[in-house]
Amino acid sequence: MRFLDEAIRRAQYRRSPWKVVLLPVFALSVGVSWYALVELLLLLHKVLYHQLGRLNSQAPPSLPQIIVFVLPFFAVLLPSMVLSNFLVYYGIPEARRAFEKEAAVHPELGLAESNQSLIKLMRLVTPTALMACIVAALWP
Repeated sequence: MRFLDEAIRRAQYRRSPWKVVLLPVFALSVGVSWYALVELLLLLHKVLYHQLGRLNSQAPPSLPQIIVFVLPFFAVLLPSMVLSNFLVYYGIPEARRAFEKEAAVHPELGLAESNQSLIKLMRLVTPTALMACIVAALWP
């Protein structure tokens, strides 16, 4: 809960309108990454079993199929946050200046500090979700 409490406290300091730009960049990053990962997992399954399973049938999806479609979202969520931070920070000079102004008042809001917190959590969540996705894709 300490991480969540810290995140809520940091969010209260962020008042820059440039933070709104992060949302569409993040959504696009998650969407593209999720789609690419699902396609790779389906391709892996197709290469191994020469079929896509019951995806095109009228039968309800199996647990591995559900995992292949749902867990990639969690695998790409945190890397997409880091990527969107970098894209907005380095891609829009006005946003960078606004973020640096916030970081001058509250140093824990800087790009490096934010991304370090995300990467710390990402080291646990992303590999776990990816391994579960791969196991599900390897399921016959």
